[in-house]
Amino acid sequence: MSDISEVITTYIGSDGTTFEIDHLGIANPNQWGEFAIYRNNIQIAEFSTDAAGYLPEHRPLLPETDELIALAKVAVYESDQP
Repeated sequence: MSDISEVITTYIGSDGTTFEIDHLGIANPNQWGEFAIYRNNIQIAEFSTDAAGYLPEHRPLLPETDELIALAKVAVYESDQP
C-alpha cells in the first residue's frame, strides 16, 4: 500500500479478515472519489463514487462510511467472480 494515511476506514469480512478502504484522492486530487480496497496490504479491488471526475468546485460529498463499506463489499465480491 502506498500510504497508510490514505486509509479512511476498515471493515471485517465474514471470515474475520480486515479490509482497508483507501481514498486515492487524498494523495492525488485527480483521483478524488476513487478508492482501492486492500487485504493484507495487497490491493484486491477498486471502485469509484459519483464524486469522481468532477472539478473540485462541483464535487458532490463523499458517501458516509456505511455506504463506502457497502460499495467496497460489492467491489470485492465482483473481483472474486470468475
